[in-house]
Amino acid sequence: MTTHTRSARTRPAKAPLSQAAVVGAALRIIESDGLPAVTMRRVAAELDTGPASLYAYVSNRDDLLRQTLDAALGTVPLEPIDPERWRSQLEALLWAILDAMHEYPGVAQVSFGRIPTGPASLAINEHISALLLAGGIPKQAAAWACDLFGLYVSAVAFEVAQRPEGGRAEEGAQHPLNDAQAERRRSSGVVGLLDGLPAERFPTLAALSGHLAHGTAEERFEFAVKIMVDGLLKQT
Repeated sequence: MTTHTRSARTRPAKAPLSQAAVVGAALRIIESDGLPAVTMRRVAAELDTGPASLYAYVSNRDDLLRQTLDAALGTVPLEPIDPERWRSQLEALLWAILDAMHEYPGVAQVSFGRIPTGPASLAINEHISALLLAGGIPKQAAAWACDLFGLYVSAVAFEVAQRPEGGRAEEGAQHPLNDAQAERRRSSGVVGLLDGLPAERFPTLAALSGHLAHGTAEERFEFAVKIMVDGLLKQT
């Protein structure tokens, strides 16, 4: 009996490896299984190659994660600046950054403890700085605000990603931010805890219990951005 082996010539050719292919594979893993699932071995398997071949394109896992963050941020649209609309454009940009991070649960964590310096990160900070200067914000305040906005948006995105569903919005929800944090508050029993605080031990918290858990996470995000921008305007 003659057995036939498939000729290597007839097998579908693998897509050539590239930096974009490696980063793209890592992003797909993040999107499906979250940031912790990204390992050099897992990415290599996704590309049907060996881990050693990846090192021609990334230095190590940390470098790969930095590049995934920048690739995610590269999807953020940068609208031409209109000085008359600088504030609304800034707020829309911060929402767009948050949305981009929601697409890849946990990728915001990559920015903690390090300054993102990839091309997309720099382009976003350039845009934020230009918007703030267009609004008359002093240079020093504008420079610090870039860091402030980055930390806040990343922290919100990371918190939402800790939800079992990875911060994904349920069908029909306005925004994943609403569902994710509202569910966390309900499931963790925070509302019940606040309502049951002994007034003699926590008089202020007990008095504020109805307010502390009030509002959607979207409203809270908008409130925080408003407070930050209002504070910057007081520097002018």
